[in-house]
Amino acid sequence: RLLKRSGMPAASMLKVYTAVVRSTLEYACPVWHVGLTKEQSDKLEGIQRRALNIIYPELSYRAALMESNLPNLHERRESLSKSFFCAMLKPGHRLHHLLPPLRDTGYSLRRTRRQPPQTRTARFQRTLVPYGLSNWQ
Repeated sequence: RLLKRSGMPAASMLKVYTAVVRSTLEYACPVWHVGLTKEQSDKLEGIQRRALNIIYPELSYRAALMESNLPNLHERRESLSKSFFCAMLKPGHRLHHLLPPLRDTGYSLRRTRRQPPQTRTARFQRTLVPYGLSNWQ
């Protein structure tokens, strides 16, 4: 709001938002994104909604996202988590050892996959490795 009052153009305010605020909201999101509740996700989205309402007061949230060429935070966290997990699948990645071994069936399959680990709790199921193996491999 202070930047708006001082007469900063919308493009500059958008750069400040993405560099300072959004980077803080997305810090280490591949680790915690899949475990968020709907309420927590909505609260994070509300911060971006408020910022875009300050930058573009005459536009709705969807129109402000289109004008600023930004995705909503859920889509961005999902894509960041997916790209991080896909990088983990490569043998040279430093976290590759956390993944279960490839499934050996003894016969030729079209595609080799890793078996998702057996989870006893829903909380563990909502972590990066089980979620990624179930959805992104």
